[in-house]
Amino acid sequence: MDTPNRIVTDSTMPARLFSRRSGLLAGLGLLGTAALSGCSPQPLATGASASISPGIWSGKLAELEQDLGVALSVCAFAKGGSTLGYRAEEPFAMCSTFKTILVAALIDKYAHSEGYWETEVPVDPAKLLDYAPIAKKFAGRSMTITQLCDATARYSDNTTANLLIEQLGGTSAVTAFAAAKGAPNTRLDRIEPEMSEAKPGDDRDTSTAKDLAGIYNSLLLGNGLDLTGQAMLRSWMLRNTTSAQKMRAAIPKDAELADKTGSGGYGAMNDVGVIFRKGKPPVTLAILSRGVNAAPDTDGNAEAIVKATEVTLTALG
Repeated sequence: MDTPNRIVTDSTMPARLFSRRSGLLAGLGLLGTAALSGCSPQPLATGASASISPGIWSGKLAELEQDLGVALSVCAFAKGGSTLGYRAEEPFAMCSTFKTILVAALIDKYAHSEGYWETEVPVDPAKLLDYAPIAKKFAGRSMTITQLCDATARYSDNTTANLLIEQLGGTSAVTAFAAAKGAPNTRLDRIEPEMSEAKPGDDRDTSTAKDLAGIYNSLLLGNGLDLTGQAMLRSWMLRNTTSAQKMRAAIPKDAELADKTGSGGYGAMNDVGVIFRKGKPPVTLAILSRGVNAAPDTDGNAEAIVKATEVTLTALG
Protein backbone atom coordinates (compact mmCIF):
# COMPACT_ATOMS: atom_id res chain seq x y z
CA MET A 1 0.00 0.00 0.00
CA ASP A 2 0.96 3.67 -0.21
CA THR A 3 -0.12 6.92 1.35
CA PRO A 4 -0.99 9.64 -1.17
CA ASN A 5 0.41 13.13 -0.67
CA ARG A 6 -2.94 14.62 -1.55
CA ILE A 7 -6.39 13.52 -2.64
CA VAL A 8 -7.33 15.33 -5.82
CA THR A 9 -9.43 13.11 -8.03
CA ASP A 10 -9.26 13.90 -11.74
CA SER A 11 -10.88 10.98 -13.49
CA THR A 12 -12.57 13.24 -16.05
CA MET A 13 -9.34 14.09 -17.83
CA PRO A 14 -8.52 10.44 -18.68
CA ALA A 15 -12.13 9.93 -19.69
CA ARG A 16 -11.88 12.83 -22.13
CA LEU A 17 -8.66 11.45 -23.50
CA PHE A 18 -10.15 8.00 -23.99
CA SER A 19 -13.24 9.26 -25.83
CA ARG A 20 -11.59 9.20 -29.29
CA ARG A 21 -8.22 8.02 -30.55
CA SER A 22 -7.64 11.35 -32.30
CA GLY A 23 -8.55 13.27 -29.16
CA LEU A 24 -6.21 11.13 -27.09
CA LEU A 25 -3.24 11.72 -29.36
CA ALA A 26 -4.00 15.43 -29.44
CA GLY A 27 -3.79 15.37 -25.64
CA LEU A 28 -0.16 14.31 -25.65
CA GLY A 29 0.81 17.91 -25.01
CA LEU A 30 -0.17 17.19 -21.41
CA LEU A 31 2.88 14.97 -21.14
CA GLY A 32 5.44 17.75 -21.34
CA THR A 33 8.96 16.52 -22.11
CA ALA A 34 7.92 12.86 -22.06
CA ALA A 35 8.46 12.25 -25.77
CA LEU A 36 7.03 9.03 -27.18
CA SER A 37 10.32 7.46 -28.24
CA GLY A 38 11.54 3.87 -28.04
CA CYS A 39 14.04 2.66 -25.46
CA SER A 40 15.13 -0.94 -25.03
CA PRO A 41 17.11 -2.06 -21.96
CA GLN A 42 20.68 -3.21 -22.59
CA PRO A 43 22.60 -5.98 -20.77
CA LEU A 44 23.56 -5.23 -17.17
CA ALA A 45 26.77 -3.32 -17.78
CA THR A 46 27.92 0.28 -17.57
CA GLY A 47 28.52 2.29 -20.71
CA ALA A 48 31.05 4.99 -21.38
CA SER A 49 28.68 7.79 -20.45
CA ALA A 50 28.56 6.89 -16.75
CA SER A 51 30.02 9.51 -14.39
CA ILE A 52 31.38 6.98 -11.88
CA SER A 53 32.49 3.40 -12.26
CA PRO A 54 30.07 0.55 -11.54
CA GLY A 55 32.32 -0.52 -8.69
CA ILE A 56 32.08 2.86 -6.97
CA TRP A 57 28.32 2.96 -7.57
CA SER A 58 27.86 -0.51 -6.10
CA GLY A 59 30.03 0.44 -3.15
CA LYS A 60 27.90 3.47 -2.41
CA LEU A 61 24.75 1.33 -2.45
CA ALA A 62 26.40 -1.17 -0.12
CA GLU A 63 27.20 1.69 2.25
CA LEU A 64 23.56 2.76 2.14
CA GLU A 65 22.48 -0.76 3.04
CA GLN A 66 24.83 -0.82 6.00
CA ASP A 67 23.96 2.67 7.24
CA LEU A 68 20.17 2.31 6.90
CA GLY A 69 19.73 -1.37 7.74
CA VAL A 70 18.14 -2.28 4.42
CA ALA A 71 18.72 -4.63 1.50
CA LEU A 72 18.60 -2.99 -1.93
CA SER A 73 18.05 -4.18 -5.47
CA VAL A 74 18.51 -1.61 -8.22
CA CYS A 75 18.38 -1.56 -12.01
CA ALA A 76 18.73 1.58 -14.10
CA PHE A 77 19.42 2.59 -17.65
CA ALA A 78 19.45 5.77 -19.66
CA LYS A 79 18.23 5.69 -23.24
CA GLY A 80 21.17 5.10 -25.55
CA GLY A 81 23.61 5.15 -22.64
CA SER A 82 24.56 3.34 -19.49
CA THR A 83 22.95 0.43 -17.72
CA LEU A 84 23.51 -0.38 -14.07
CA GLY A 85 22.50 -3.37 -11.98
CA TYR A 86 22.94 -4.04 -8.27
CA ARG A 87 21.56 -7.39 -7.12
CA ALA A 88 19.12 -6.72 -9.95
CA GLU A 89 18.06 -10.33 -10.45
CA GLU A 90 17.28 -11.10 -6.81
CA PRO A 91 13.55 -11.52 -6.04
CA PHE A 92 11.94 -8.83 -3.88
CA ALA A 93 8.31 -8.29 -2.93
CA MET A 94 6.61 -6.18 -5.63
CA CYS A 95 4.10 -4.56 -3.32
CA SER A 96 2.05 -1.94 -5.18
CA THR A 97 4.44 -1.63 -8.12
CA PHE A 98 2.39 -4.43 -9.70
CA LYS A 99 -0.46 -1.96 -10.19
CA THR A 100 1.21 -0.37 -13.21
CA ILE A 101 1.38 -3.79 -14.86
CA LEU A 102 -2.26 -4.44 -13.95
CA VAL A 103 -3.50 -1.17 -15.47
CA ALA A 104 -1.28 -1.66 -18.52
CA ALA A 105 -2.72 -5.14 -19.10
CA LEU A 106 -6.22 -3.67 -19.25
CA ILE A 107 -5.03 -0.88 -21.53
CA ASP A 108 -3.37 -3.41 -23.82
CA LYS A 109 -6.63 -5.31 -24.08
CA TYR A 110 -9.16 -2.49 -24.23
CA ALA A 111 -7.39 0.73 -25.32
CA HIS A 112 -9.46 0.91 -28.50
CA SER A 113 -12.74 -0.29 -26.98
CA GLU A 114 -14.26 3.13 -26.49
CA GLY A 115 -17.25 2.08 -24.41
CA TYR A 116 -15.30 -0.16 -22.05
CA TRP A 117 -13.79 2.70 -20.08
CA GLU A 118 -17.21 3.95 -19.00
CA THR A 119 -18.32 0.50 -17.81
CA GLU A 120 -19.60 0.79 -14.24
CA VAL A 121 -18.35 -1.59 -11.58
CA PRO A 122 -20.14 -1.82 -8.19
CA VAL A 123 -18.09 -1.02 -5.10
CA ASP A 124 -19.30 -3.49 -2.50
CA PRO A 125 -18.88 -1.99 1.00
CA ALA A 126 -18.11 -5.51 2.27
CA LYS A 127 -15.02 -5.62 0.02
CA LEU A 128 -13.72 -2.21 1.04
CA LEU A 129 -10.18 -2.53 2.40
CA ASP A 130 -8.50 -0.38 5.04
CA TYR A 131 -6.43 1.45 2.44
CA ALA A 132 -8.99 2.70 -0.06
CA PRO A 133 -8.69 6.53 -0.22
CA ILE A 134 -10.80 6.77 -3.38
CA ALA A 135 -13.00 3.66 -3.30
CA LYS A 136 -14.37 4.50 0.16
CA LYS A 137 -16.06 7.57 -1.37
CA PHE A 138 -17.97 5.27 -3.73
CA ALA A 139 -18.93 2.52 -1.28
CA GLY A 140 -22.39 1.23 -2.18
CA ARG A 141 -22.24 2.90 -5.58
CA SER A 142 -20.30 2.25 -8.78
CA MET A 143 -17.06 3.43 -10.36
CA THR A 144 -16.20 3.40 -14.04
CA ILE A 145 -13.17 1.49 -15.30
CA THR A 146 -11.56 4.87 -15.94
CA GLN A 147 -12.07 5.86 -12.32
CA LEU A 148 -10.79 2.51 -11.08
CA CYS A 149 -7.60 2.88 -13.13
CA ASP A 150 -7.11 6.46 -11.97
CA ALA A 151 -7.46 5.44 -8.32
CA THR A 152 -5.19 2.43 -8.74
CA ALA A 153 -2.38 4.05 -10.73
CA ARG A 154 -2.32 7.47 -9.04
CA TYR A 155 -3.46 6.75 -5.47
CA SER A 156 -2.53 3.07 -5.13
CA ASP A 157 -6.04 2.28 -3.88
CA ASN A 158 -6.10 -1.39 -2.84
CA THR A 159 -9.84 -1.90 -3.27
CA THR A 160 -9.88 -0.55 -6.82
CA ALA A 161 -6.83 -2.68 -7.66
CA ASN A 162 -8.69 -5.81 -6.57
CA LEU A 163 -11.69 -4.81 -8.68
CA LEU A 164 -9.42 -4.40 -11.70
CA ILE A 165 -7.84 -7.80 -11.08
CA GLU A 166 -11.35 -9.25 -11.29
CA GLN A 167 -11.88 -7.38 -14.56
CA LEU A 168 -8.68 -8.83 -16.02
CA GLY A 169 -9.48 -12.39 -14.98
CA GLY A 170 -7.41 -12.95 -11.85
CA THR A 171 -3.85 -12.66 -10.63
CA SER A 172 -2.57 -15.21 -13.15
CA ALA A 173 -3.54 -12.83 -15.96
CA VAL A 174 -1.21 -10.19 -14.50
CA THR A 175 1.61 -12.74 -14.34
CA ALA A 176 0.97 -13.83 -17.93
CA PHE A 177 0.95 -10.24 -19.21
CA ALA A 178 4.26 -9.51 -17.45
CA ALA A 179 5.85 -12.59 -18.99
CA ALA A 180 4.58 -11.65 -22.44
CA LYS A 181 6.19 -8.22 -22.07
CA GLY A 182 9.61 -9.60 -21.14
CA ALA A 183 9.34 -9.92 -17.34
CA PRO A 184 9.47 -13.71 -16.77
CA ASN A 185 10.44 -13.48 -13.10
CA THR A 186 7.42 -11.40 -12.12
CA ARG A 187 4.48 -13.15 -10.47
CA LEU A 188 1.28 -12.04 -8.79
CA ASP A 189 -0.24 -14.76 -6.63
CA ARG A 190 -2.57 -12.95 -4.23
CA ILE A 191 -4.75 -9.87 -4.14
CA GLU A 192 -4.53 -6.95 -1.71
CA PRO A 193 -3.76 -6.74 1.12
CA GLU A 194 -2.23 -10.23 1.36
CA MET A 195 0.07 -9.66 -1.62
CA SER A 196 1.84 -6.89 0.32
CA GLU A 197 2.80 -9.23 3.15
CA ALA A 198 6.39 -9.24 1.78
CA LYS A 199 7.59 -12.05 4.03
CA PRO A 200 11.30 -12.74 3.42
CA GLY A 201 11.89 -15.98 1.55
CA ASP A 202 8.36 -16.14 0.16
CA ASP A 203 8.49 -16.17 -3.64
CA ARG A 204 4.85 -15.22 -4.01
CA ASP A 205 4.10 -11.76 -5.39
CA THR A 206 7.73 -11.04 -6.21
CA SER A 207 9.71 -9.57 -9.06
CA THR A 208 13.25 -8.35 -9.67
CA ALA A 209 14.62 -4.89 -10.28
CA LYS A 210 15.72 -6.06 -13.73
CA ASP A 211 12.22 -7.30 -14.58
CA LEU A 212 10.45 -4.20 -13.30
CA ALA A 213 12.83 -1.75 -14.95
CA GLY A 214 12.47 -3.67 -18.19
CA ILE A 215 8.68 -3.83 -18.25
CA TYR A 216 8.19 -0.23 -17.11
CA ASN A 217 10.64 0.84 -19.82
CA SER A 218 8.76 -1.19 -22.40
CA LEU A 219 5.37 0.15 -21.37
CA LEU A 220 6.33 3.80 -20.98
CA LEU A 221 9.06 4.24 -23.60
CA GLY A 222 9.18 1.22 -25.83
CA ASN A 223 6.81 -1.02 -27.73
CA GLY A 224 5.00 -2.67 -24.83
CA LEU A 225 1.86 -0.68 -25.66
CA ASP A 226 0.79 1.02 -28.86
CA LEU A 227 0.82 4.80 -29.12
CA THR A 228 -2.70 5.19 -27.77
CA GLY A 229 -2.15 2.81 -24.88
CA GLN A 230 1.17 4.33 -23.93
CA ALA A 231 -0.37 7.79 -23.77
CA MET A 232 -3.16 6.48 -21.55
CA LEU A 233 -0.71 4.92 -19.09
CA ARG A 234 1.54 7.97 -19.01
CA SER A 235 -1.38 10.30 -18.40
CA TRP A 236 -1.93 8.58 -15.05
CA MET A 237 1.63 7.83 -14.01
CA LEU A 238 2.93 11.34 -14.60
CA ARG A 239 0.34 12.45 -12.01
CA ASN A 240 1.15 9.85 -9.35
CA THR A 241 0.45 11.17 -5.85
CA THR A 242 2.55 8.83 -3.68
CA SER A 243 6.21 9.52 -4.48
CA ALA A 244 6.92 12.97 -3.02
CA GLN A 245 9.06 11.51 -0.21
CA LYS A 246 10.65 8.86 -2.42
CA MET A 247 12.04 9.05 -5.96
CA ARG A 248 10.47 12.41 -6.70
CA ALA A 249 12.39 13.97 -3.79
CA ALA A 250 15.69 13.08 -5.48
CA ILE A 251 15.16 14.18 -9.08
CA PRO A 252 15.85 17.62 -10.58
CA LYS A 253 13.11 20.18 -10.08
CA ASP A 254 12.55 20.53 -13.82
CA ALA A 255 12.29 16.77 -14.38
CA GLU A 256 9.07 14.82 -14.83
CA LEU A 257 8.43 11.44 -13.20
CA ALA A 258 6.10 8.64 -14.26
CA ASP A 259 6.37 6.14 -11.43
CA LYS A 260 4.65 3.74 -9.06
CA THR A 261 5.63 3.23 -5.45
CA GLY A 262 4.91 0.31 -3.17
CA SER A 263 5.32 -0.70 0.45
CA GLY A 264 4.55 -3.72 2.59
CA GLY A 265 5.57 -5.70 5.62
CA TYR A 266 9.09 -6.36 6.90
CA GLY A 267 10.26 -2.89 5.87
CA ALA A 268 9.53 -3.37 2.17
CA MET A 269 9.50 -0.17 0.12
CA ASN A 270 9.86 0.26 -3.65
CA ASP A 271 9.74 2.89 -6.35
CA VAL A 272 9.88 2.18 -10.08
CA GLY A 273 9.49 4.64 -12.92
CA VAL A 274 10.86 6.73 -15.74
CA ILE A 275 12.54 10.07 -15.06
CA PHE A 276 12.25 12.57 -17.91
CA ARG A 277 15.15 14.99 -17.48
CA LYS A 278 15.30 18.31 -19.29
CA GLY A 279 17.86 18.19 -22.08
CA LYS A 280 18.97 14.64 -21.22
CA PRO A 281 17.81 11.13 -22.11
CA PRO A 282 15.13 9.62 -19.87
CA VAL A 283 16.25 7.26 -17.12
CA THR A 284 14.31 4.12 -16.23
CA LEU A 285 14.93 3.22 -12.60
CA ALA A 286 13.75 0.41 -10.34
CA ILE A 287 14.65 0.52 -6.64
CA LEU A 288 13.42 -2.31 -4.41
CA SER A 289 14.19 -2.48 -0.70
CA ARG A 290 13.39 -4.39 2.45
CA GLY A 291 14.46 -4.23 6.07
CA VAL A 292 17.25 -6.43 7.38
CA ASN A 293 16.01 -8.72 10.17
CA ALA A 294 12.87 -6.58 10.24
CA ALA A 295 9.66 -7.41 12.09
CA PRO A 296 6.44 -7.88 10.07
CA ASP A 297 5.15 -4.43 11.04
CA THR A 298 8.39 -2.55 10.28
CA ASP A 299 7.88 0.51 8.08
CA GLY A 300 9.90 0.93 4.92
CA ASN A 301 12.78 3.40 4.74
CA ALA A 302 12.01 6.20 2.28
CA GLU A 303 15.49 7.65 2.81
CA ALA A 304 16.93 4.54 1.17
CA ILE A 305 14.86 5.21 -1.97
CA VAL A 306 15.86 8.88 -2.08
CA LYS A 307 19.58 8.27 -1.60
CA ALA A 308 19.69 5.32 -3.99
CA THR A 309 18.04 7.52 -6.62
CA GLU A 310 20.58 10.31 -6.06
CA VAL A 311 23.55 7.94 -6.27
CA THR A 312 22.24 6.27 -9.42
CA LEU A 313 21.45 9.49 -11.28
CA THR A 314 24.95 10.72 -10.46
CA ALA A 315 26.40 7.47 -11.80
CA LEU A 316 24.43 7.82 -15.03
CA GLY A 317 25.54 11.40 -15.52
